[in-house]
Amino acid sequence: MIADWPDRYLRAQAEQGEIDSRTVVCVLTHDPKFDVPVLQVALRLPQLAYVGAMGSRRTHDDRLNRLREAGLTDAELRRLASPIGLDLGARTPRRPRCRLLRKSLRAAGVAAVVR
Repeated sequence: MIADWPDRYLRAQAEQGEIDSRTVVCVLTHDPKFDVPVLQVALRLPQLAYVGAMGSRRTHDDRLNRLREAGLTDAELRRLASPIGLDLGARTPRRPRCRLLRKSLRAAGVAAVVR
């Protein structure tokens, strides 16, 4: 268990050299007080393989506006995959989660099959 704010933890991990091209960040909280700060850090770490955030398209648009207000550039914002896990035809959360896992593993260069 980690008792810290996500943005502080991610920043500390980066400063300690624990982040590399196999690292993926998936934000699943749907709360701007957590989402925006951790995405600010993540989108400015070029070594991350993948940065994604779950939420509706409206949530995504709001998140982009907040990130722009926080000073992120269009180039940094283009790195954000969002909304992730979206599958309007899914009857259970399983299919979007599998697709999310597959995309993040592929981005990290991991050869794996997830079905």
